[in-house]
Amino acid sequence: MARSSGSASPPSDPKPEDNGHAQLLSVKVKDQQENELFFKIKATTKLGKVFDSYCQRQEVDRRSVRFLLDGIRIQDDETPEMLEIEDGDMIQCVLEQSGGNGTADGEPNPEDQAPTHLNVSVRDQDGNDLLFKIKKSTPLKKVMDAYCERQGKNRGLVRFLFEGSRVQDTDTPDGLDLEDGDMIEVFLEQQGGEGSQAGEPEVDASKHMNITVRDDSSLEVTFKLKKSTPLKKLMDAFARQHGKAPDTLRFYTPEGHRVLPEDTPDSIELEEGDVLDVHIEQHGGAQDI
Repeated sequence: MARSSGSASPPSDPKPEDNGHAQLLSVKVKDQQENELFFKIKATTKLGKVFDSYCQRQEVDRRSVRFLLDGIRIQDDETPEMLEIEDGDMIQCVLEQSGGNGTADGEPNPEDQAPTHLNVSVRDQDGNDLLFKIKKSTPLKKVMDAYCERQGKNRGLVRFLFEGSRVQDTDTPDGLDLEDGDMIEVFLEQQGGEGSQAGEPEVDASKHMNITVRDDSSLEVTFKLKKSTPLKKLMDAFARQHGKAPDTLRFYTPEGHRVLPEDTPDSIELEEGDVLDVHIEQHGGAQDI
C-alpha cells in the first residue's frame, strides 16, 4: 500500500458541496502503516465515494483493499448515518485477503470479537423494505425516526411491530433479541375503534413480557424480553447499566427464590409486570441455603 507523503492531509471532501445547509463530519481513513487521510462528508454520503477517492489519492488498486469499522467490513452503499459514524471516527483500510483461511495482516479476526452491528429491515404493508445497519445497543427510536424521515411519513401516524409486539422508542436490538436479518413491520396507527388495522397482525402478548428489576435503593429498570430468553441476558444488561460486575449481584423472584442465569421467564413462571429484586452479592458471613 502506498505511503502518503508529508503530514496527514487536512480535512477534505471527495466532492465539496457545502452549501451551508448540510451538516458535515470529519472521518479519517488509516492504513496498516498508520498513514491517515481525512475526509469531510455529509452523513448521507455513500462511503463508496470516500473509498474511491482514498484509493485514487493513495494510488492503491481498489480491489486490493477493504475498509472496516469496528472490525466489520463497510459496504459501498452504506452511509455514516446508517453506521452511526460520528465526527472524528476512524475507518481502517487493510489489505484484501487473497487466499487461505487467515485474515489479512492487521485485520481483526471476526472469530475473536463479537459483532457489534446487525442488519434490520423495516417492511411496510405493501412489502417494501428499507435496510438499516445499527449497533445492538442503539435505541430503536433512531431507526423508526430515520424510516419515517426517508419515507415522508408522520411518526405519529404509524406503529412498528416485532413478532406482533409494539416496538417502544427505548427498546434496543439486544433488549428484543433481534438477530441479524430480522424484520420490523410498520403499519398505519389505529385511529379509533377496536381491533387492528387492515393487514396488521393481532399483538401476540404470549411472546414477550415486561420484567422490572428493583435495586436496594428502590430504583427500577424495566426490560422487555421473550418468555424463552435466559435471564442471564437481563442480569448482564442490568449490571452493565449500573457499572457492576454480573457476579457481584444476585436476583430474586417476587417469592424470594434466587434467579439463576439459565432460568427463563417461562421456567420460573414469571408474569407480565413482575418485579425482580437485586442485591449486592454477600462475600462473607451467612450463606444462602
